[in-house]
Amino acid sequence: MEADGPMGGTVPVAAGFLEGCRELTERHGTVLIFDEVVTGFRYAPGGAQEWYGVTPDLAAFAKAICAGVPGGAIAGRAAVMADLVFRDDPAWNRRGKVRHMGTFSANPLTAAVGVVATDLLADGSVQDHCAAIADRLRAGFNAVYTEERVRGCLFGARSTLRNVVGDDLPPIHDPAEFTATVPPARLLEGVRQPLLSALQQAQLLEGLDVLGGTHGWTSLAWTEADVDEVTLSFARALRRLIAEGCLARRG
Repeated sequence: MEADGPMGGTVPVAAGFLEGCRELTERHGTVLIFDEVVTGFRYAPGGAQEWYGVTPDLAAFAKAICAGVPGGAIAGRAAVMADLVFRDDPAWNRRGKVRHMGTFSANPLTAAVGVVATDLLADGSVQDHCAAIADRLRAGFNAVYTEERVRGCLFGARSTLRNVVGDDLPPIHDPAEFTATVPPARLLEGVRQPLLSALQQAQLLEGLDVLGGTHGWTSLAWTEADVDEVTLSFARALRRLIAEGCLARRG
């Protein structure tokens, strides 16, 4: 499971959910696995599991761990990881050991970049910068929604961003209240067609190339000036949608 909610935090986890999963798996002797490909080293130096205070038995990491160079890692409890290790036992090595192909194992470039990247991310300052920038962006976008009287919200945890807009949404622009009020199925659905296509085109015309038109993450390269520029571009894109009849203002 993704520790911050499915589809990259599109449906944020409710308070107590991860703790409940941890308790349930321990009670039934089941391995709890976190997909931290996105959240690992992004939410905190210890990933989402550190940020939320819930430790899985196994976790998968990628992306940030090698600073964009192809690579990944698996981490977990010693008892679980032991199943990947060769032993002085031919029968175990042939039939008992969990096979690990290791596409990037013993890759010097991946290893070297991984050392530098994890050293850079070790004290949490990069993560805090990205989260602060994301907070500023959320505040800016949601202020635009309020000023333009449009239904929608930019939400997300830490440096993850998800933008949902549509006339069928409640007039809520506070991320926490928005995600608590809008049903999970609606959040998973995101922006409906044909509005999504119009949103993507309007944003591109204003210089914004957003993943799927709605999803993104901030990075260390972002500055407050970048956020302010992006917010103004989004405001112009939203006004395009209103002017062309793709989106209606609330009365």
